[in-house]
Amino acid sequence: VYDESGKLLGQRILPLDGLQAGYRHISLKTEANFPMALPMLFCNIEIKIYVPDGFG
Repeated sequence: VYDESGKLLGQRILPLDGLQAGYRHISLKTEANFPMALPMLFCNIEIKIYVPDGFG
């Protein structure tokens, strides 16, 4: 997450196999990967399977 001037406010890396569908609070971490106390993203995660034409 960046502010208007491009400064990094927080980040988070999540493994795809650990995501579950639904509303989730995702806590942010600093650039050095330390947990931040309050900043969180409230996300609605939707999982869909994509099959290209010709493979279905």
